[in-house]
Amino acid sequence: MFRRTEALYTNELDRLASSLTQALIKAYTGSAKRSTNGPLQQPWWNEDCTKAVHEHRTAKTPVSKRSLRRTVRKAKRAFYISKIDKVENINDVFRIAKWHQTTGIYRTPPLADPSNLTIANSIEEKREAFASNLLTNSAEVDDIPFDIPAIPSRSIIFPDIDLQDIELAILKTGNTAPGADEIPTRILQIAWPLIRDITLSLFKGCLNLGHHPECFRIATIAIIPKPNKPDYTNPRSYRPIALLSVLGKGLERLIAKKISWLALNYKVLANQQFGALPLRSSVDLTSCVTHDIEASLKQGLKTTLLTMDVKGAFDAVLPGRLVNRLREQGWSNKLVK
Repeated sequence: MFRRTEALYTNELDRLASSLTQALIKAYTGSAKRSTNGPLQQPWWNEDCTKAVHEHRTAKTPVSKRSLRRTVRKAKRAFYISKIDKVENINDVFRIAKWHQTTGIYRTPPLADPSNLTIANSIEEKREAFASNLLTNSAEVDDIPFDIPAIPSRSIIFPDIDLQDIELAILKTGNTAPGADEIPTRILQIAWPLIRDITLSLFKGCLNLGHHPECFRIATIAIIPKPNKPDYTNPRSYRPIALLSVLGKGLERLIAKKISWLALNYKVLANQQFGALPLRSSVDLTSCVTHDIEASLKQGLKTTLLTMDVKGAFDAVLPGRLVNRLREQGWSNKLVK
């Protein structure tokens, strides 16, 4: 499908990534049927219900209407009786107890934009309210320019990547939600023998030039309501989820994994840093806290635990200061620019 080449410029990387994506889209759409995205069929629906609907649409008489209702009631009764007959354990009983809980299609209520006190009713108005409240970093006014010089405390050598690294980052992560290109992990797994060499060249070029292809930066934003919020008219009661290209996420995942191991190897982070690091999980953190508390109690001392939650921690990240800090730690400019 592709000829393996070495990209020398960032625009070549953009074209290579775009061509690969378009080829996958063309092959995918040409060999698979698109889902209609229609409403989910009820589990009790059967062929008799479908036949009764067709007959009523054709006749449109009171008799056909009564027949349709009778058929639907009969199908529901038969379905739920069969489910009850199949109950074998307590988990089945709990599932039956949830029958009265309907999911339906969630529709957001009108949103009250706290910034200007306007009410957003239409889809366009709600989109603007979400964008201004959830996707705007108001802390950027305190940021610094990207080109401020930094004195590195060490020199961290980023290792070369190979096919095994890429396969682990893309193909071994489960079937995650695709981005705007709609290419799922399963399609990449099927096409992998044809695209692995070009993907290796693409990822190596991105690391050598310090460039992330433009088509990998396009995200579809899904707005998810946060659970147990008292006021769903407030845009802050929702969480934005960025759906990115699976290929692009593979590149990001590969880099993040390498950075995690390098951070441990070069002692970039403190020994007390847990989370998002290999060999340092939340279980390890809990074990350390438990040990310290027990050791303190054995000495007859009192122990106080202070916990803090940083509100909007990821939203408040300042890109300029982050890049400057990474340069001070010794990460290469190609990696952080």
